[in-house]
Amino acid sequence: MEYSSNTTANKILIVDDEQPILETFIEMFELKGFNCDGAENGLEALHLTEQNNYDIIVSDINMPVMSGTAFFTKLQETNDHTPFIFITGYEVTSEINKVVKKATAIISKPVQFQEFMNLIEKIRFSIN
Repeated sequence: MEYSSNTTANKILIVDDEQPILETFIEMFELKGFNCDGAENGLEALHLTEQNNYDIIVSDINMPVMSGTAFFTKLQETNDHTPFIFITGYEVTSEINKVVKKATAIISKPVQFQEFMNLIEKIRFSIN
């Protein structure tokens, strides 16, 4: 299921298979004035990136259908250099870390929202 809003600000794509987490992130970022789209797996997210331009992408690593790392790898193949943040509640294996270390950042769950927001603002400042 895809989520979308119509506010005017930097556009963020949030990808997480846990619907309550996805909805919470969208709501929290929208309260801060961001325009957010959401997807529940990497495949949905990939379709959204084909239709929209995003300033920042935030993606869970472990998801059904298409993982966050597979989604990130597909984006890299298209030369997409959008800042990409991984979030995970699991330990990152060395194999997954080979992909994750190419991203802009990684955040562990449970997410401290103020720390997360500071990272988003830092990235947003560096691209504007």
